[in-house]
Formats: sequence, C-alpha cells, structure tokens
Amino acid sequence: MNINKILSFSAWKNYPRNRLLSIKQSVNEKLVLYFYSRLNYDLDNALIIFGAPRSGTTWLMEILSSIKGIVPNFEPFHRFRGITKNRIDPTTFYPTYKPADETMMVDFLVDVFSGRLFNPWTVSLAKLWHFRKPRFLLSKTVRANRLVPLILREIAFPHPPVVIIRHPVPTCQSQLSSLSKNAKAPRLTPAKIDNSSHLIRQHKKILLAKHSDLAYQVILWCLDHIDYLQSPESHEKSVITFYEDLLTSPLDETSRIIRQMKISNVSSAEIRSINFTKASRTDFNKDYRASIVNQLNKGLNRLSVEEKKDIQDILDYFEIKIYSVSSPTPNKKFLAL
Repeated sequence: MNINKILSFSAWKNYPRNRLLSIKQSVNEKLVLYFYSRLNYDLDNALIIFGAPRSGTTWLMEILSSIKGIVPNFEPFHRFRGITKNRIDPTTFYPTYKPADETMMVDFLVDVFSGRLFNPWTVSLAKLWHFRKPRFLLSKTVRANRLVPLILREIAFPHPPVVIIRHPVPTCQSQLSSLSKNAKAPRLTPAKIDNSSHLIRQHKKILLAKHSDLAYQVILWCLDHIDYLQSPESHEKSVITFYEDLLTSPLDETSRIIRQMKISNVSSAEIRSINFTKASRTDFNKDYRASIVNQLNKGLNRLSVEEKKDIQDILDYFEIKIYSVSSPTPNKKFLAL
C-alpha cells in the first residue's frame, strides 16, 4: 500500500496539510506494527548493537538499518518507553538482574532480541520499506553494557553482536549536555551502592569521593565497560568497533562490521551508497562537527589541566589503558585479547 498515492487523491486537496500528515503518520505507524507482528523471527535473524549512551549506537544503527532487509528495533530497555517498565533499575537505568534470576533474565532477553516483545516505541524507527523483504531484526540498546559478558556467555548468537566504544570524555560530555535544562546527573547514594551489585560496592570509595559531574560520569563509563574490556572471551564472541574508527574510515569499518557480523548478501555498492556524513537523529544539541579532526578532538580540547588530571587518575584507578586524556583515539594494544 502506497500512502503517498492515497494522500495525493484530488479529494484531499482542500484538507489541512497538517491533518493529512497526521493521518499519514498514524496509518504508517499502524502498518509498521502490523508488519512487525508478522516477522516471526528468532535468534537466527537477530543483530544487536551494544554501547554506552552517546557513544554512536544510534548512528551505527542508522547505518546498518539503511541496508535492505534490516529492520531496526530501537531501545527496548528504555526506562519509560521500552518494554521493560518493571525490569529497569530507576537509578542506573539498567535491566535489574540478580544471579538467582539469571535463567529468567536470559529467556527475557532472547524474547527481546528475537522481536517477540515490542511496542510502538521500539518500532518507531522502522519504515514501511524495511518490510519489503525483511531478513534481520537489528536491536540497539545503551542500557545493557554491564550485562554484555553474561549475554555473550549464555546466549549463542549466529550473528555476533557488535559493541561500539567511544572515548569516555566526549561520551560523558555528550551525556551531560543532553540532560534537560536544570536537570542534574543522577549520583548513587551510599544506600543505593550498598544494595547494588558487587561491581558497584567494591568501588564505593571512589563513587562517594568529591568529583565534578564530568569526572563522575567517567567513573560510570568505566563501570559500564570494565567487565567487557577485561574479558577476552567476550571479545571473541562479539564484534568490537570504535567510534573513532567509524568516524575516520566509515566505509571500511562498516564493511568490516557487516562481514564479521556475518550479514550475508550485502553488496559493496549498497555499502558505498550509505550516507555516512549525516549526523545521528540523537544529535540533540547539534554538536556534530563536519570536520573529522574537530569531531575527534572537541571533547579533550574543552578540558582544563585539572580536569585532565582528575579523569586520567580515574582511568588509571580502573586500569583502563585503551583510552587516555592525551589522545582522542584508542590504543588498541591494551585491549585484552
């Protein structure tokens, strides 16, 4: 069904344009939900992107979902709009998880990544053309980083998930700048830390020490990444991509990701047709720089000498060596292999 043709009928000519657009959007949304409900996918069709908030996950999802046959599944673990309203920790915004619930959590995640659980929010980026010959469901989430080692250990994915990593400084600066006006970045209270996972409890001292908002966000970035970065087993079962590589060599890096995720029947011509220079739809502050050099360096250039020292001390504390405040690009020799 072509909605544009329907709306071009002469009978609509005198109808208010904004009302027509509203009708078109409503019809499109209902059709997307209908086609989505008929996908009948399983893990053989699952593609997944993991990453921290503001690390380039949406950009990568837009790149991959522009390929024919790949249907986007947007942020199923969103605290308010996702399908996990009663399973999201209100402080950390991560899916609640306790060792005793591991089997239940894994079953739930399989249902999510297979597309059995969805709602209008999670399918909101899908267009009608995605359903012409759908082959894969591409789930993107920024709320499961700490679960990645568990997920990769317990679920055998035919198509290895991709984990995108970005330098903590620009990532955390972007997280803070994306907060609504007058909103403050949430911090863990002593009581919350005591009731959290062992990972959080063992770093209670640094979490409660005096830090700037940016430095505190860097601590959370380290907590989100440390288990994965220090797990060679997880690296073997996933595809690692760095935001900086995707930015500087988008064509080559996208080709590598597609190849290592085992996404078949994608021609080099189709990859070359992708618009890599378009800013992500989540560039809320319009902070994307057209210059690659400026985009890479903008975060570190904003730091004072004192901020650089504090953040480097935090990275050293967590033994994160792949990034430092002296360079915007990753030092991959420190990635556990």
